[in-house]
Amino acid sequence: MSHATQWSLAQSAFERILEQHPKDPYALLSLGNLYYAAKFENKEKDAKYTKLAQDFFWKALQIDPKNIFAANGLGIIEAEQGNIQLAKDIFIKVREATDSVPSLWVNLGHVYLLEKQYDSAIKMYQNCLQRFHYDNDASVRPRHRRVPHRSCSRLTHSWLCARVDSIRM
Repeated sequence: MSHATQWSLAQSAFERILEQHPKDPYALLSLGNLYYAAKFENKEKDAKYTKLAQDFFWKALQIDPKNIFAANGLGIIEAEQGNIQLAKDIFIKVREATDSVPSLWVNLGHVYLLEKQYDSAIKMYQNCLQRFHYDNDASVRPRHRRVPHRSCSRLTHSWLCARVDSIRM
């Protein structure tokens, strides 16, 4: 079964759920996620799918204002559309509600990068690695353990500065 077929089946399933239960926050969130992911598969429909994803995330938040995943999705879209301060506010507010979702830390780090607050971005990434034990990941640990912390920060800082234009939420 092709990727597009699987997405189509998932989309149909969540739309059927919404026909029966129009305020199902999980179905709304799932459709938002599906449309957000679909925009990368079909560049011609990027704007349409982004708007649909944004609408579904907003609907999910209206039904469940504490839906951190819908808020995170909305924050990502706002950042991609250049609404950096709004995205930052969303990520900070969600992180205050729960600090147990790694993507919130990473997305906030990305926002700091876009604002050219490199030290804050590095701190967010490093805190995420430590907090969620990714520093024990074999692919990450050797690089961090071989380089003294200050040097690592400088190296990471220069790497991020050189690549800030290529960062994608």
